Amino acid sequence: MSIKPHPTKKGWWYIIISHGRKGSKTYKPTEYIPYEGTEARALAFERELRGLQPDNNGRIKVIDLLDSFFTWHQTNMKPKTHTECNAAFKRLIPYLGNKYISYLRNSDYEPYKADRLATLIIPKQRKHRADRVLDRHAETDEEYATRCVAETRNVSKRTIQIELNYFRTFLRWCRDEEKYTVGDFPKGFSKDQQKAKGKVVLALSEIPALIEQQKEGFQRTITMLMLQNGLRKTEALTLRKRNVDLKNNCLIVTGKNDKTRVVPIVTPDLHKALKGAGEGKQPADFLFLNPKTKRPYTNIKKSLKSAAVSAGIDKRIYNHLMRHSFITSGLMAGVPVSAMRDLAGHQDIRTTQEYTHFIAEYLQSEAAKIASVMSVHITPPEPA
Repeated sequence: MSIKPHPTKKGWWYIIISHGRKGSKTYKPTEYIPYEGTEARALAFERELRGLQPDNNGRIKVIDLLDSFFTWHQTNMKPKTHTECNAAFKRLIPYLGNKYISYLRNSDYEPYKADRLATLIIPKQRKHRADRVLDRHAETDEEYATRCVAETRNVSKRTIQIELNYFRTFLRWCRDEEKYTVGDFPKGFSKDQQKAKGKVVLALSEIPALIEQQKEGFQRTITMLMLQNGLRKTEALTLRKRNVDLKNNCLIVTGKNDKTRVVPIVTPDLHKALKGAGEGKQPADFLFLNPKTKRPYTNIKKSLKSAAVSAGIDKRIYNHLMRHSFITSGLMAGVPVSAMRDLAGHQDIRTTQEYTHFIAEYLQSEAAKIASVMSVHITPPEPA
């Protein structure tokens, strides 16, 4: 057997199978099997036809297999996961694309990790939008400069860990699906290293203030779903009418790993908002649709930040902070950890137990306020 380029089709090859010489008893006409892909892939397929193990020989690079990997990944993974995988590889390819998969070593990952840790995430300026008469998100250059100082941060170890996990998926695919020999899998960061430093949650008094300052309509309803019911961002944004049982005052939520849980609707305000959002919709309809795309919204981060500023909340605001605050508030209210696990949809109760650290930090900060008013400076008496 051998291979040769296809004479007319770019990216195609002929795998040539010879069946003996002319005149011999075993002679058959030579077969030409067309194959689309890189030369390395064509050679691997040719060896597979011969019943041989894949021959890396330092010839197959990461970039040679990406097209086939992405095809497999798109077929077997959820659209959101596939989109995140593509974004991760755009950052990984400059460092690992030309590495041979059989010779990958942990030292090959270190330059990528070091550069990502040094990368700064700078917030975008909230520009005025022409399609609005009044845009409450627009900010001046001075306001933007001030916000940059407060919000600019380095890429977190947790983010780098997620990107490396996608590369691990690629290596497992090479090894298990394609039967290639692969080198070292990347070593990431421990769970302790991935924990965000100085992580905070909303104080009990800040939760109603944030909801009150949030825009009326879908933004406020989604905020209440995350803050008062602990829904994840995607769970709240993709809620359908059939998931809302107003008669029994509860939500039927399907979260991670297609795990379904029942969550009580906590407040009358949320009950009323959900009732209004579902009016005129069919059971399968999404409650919150972007009128431009006709698809569910993907984020309400900007409106959350604007509402936090109006409420005087000086903390880093993001979607998942709402869920953190819900779980912490429930534990502070005396809800058992096992019940909070079910409400939050945590698979492992240890995940819920980690939120007790937030309670300790919150109580420490509140206790400091008490100390500030109770401390009395005693002036020693003057000597007689």
